[in-house]
Amino acid sequence: MFDLKVDFSKLDVVSFNDGENIIEEGKTSEKVYVLKEGEVTISVGENHVYTEKCEGTFFGEISKLLDRKQSATLTAKGKCELYLIKDLFKFTKEFPEVAFNMSKILAKRLIQTDEVLREVKKTTSELHDTTEKEKAKGKLSALVAKLDKLLDPLEREVMHPLTKTNKE
Repeated sequence: MFDLKVDFSKLDVVSFNDGENIIEEGKTSEKVYVLKEGEVTISVGENHVYTEKCEGTFFGEISKLLDRKQSATLTAKGKCELYLIKDLFKFTKEFPEVAFNMSKILAKRLIQTDEVLREVKKTTSELHDTTEKEKAKGKLSALVAKLDKLLDPLEREVMHPLTKTNKE
């Protein structure tokens, strides 16, 4: 892993208080944020997905890149400050290593998602063929554990493309 040296001093800093929504699921936004200080929670619907406090973590990029509505809500947990990237494309032109790093992480995310989906397909096929309920429960529990194991490190890596990447 290595740190990217990105000069955030040219960006505006925005502050949010505890409980304030920074990004709202289902809404459109042109803004991309980078965590400067504090802690935020990510939720989908009523489900808390993740809490993040790593400086350099960015949010809102997928919505901006794909011109889609936000897929999650980002809420301040306590007071927090974020850098505001008003023009993601201009920013990545100025710092092409960020775009490259984002691409690597999104490619890894795609590969890992594919692996999870293949495992889900395999397990559901096996469950369909299984007549004993206890066997089915055991397989489902094992699948959930496997999904947690695959997704937990993926979530951490996907959230930090501005600050680090894995060298392969």
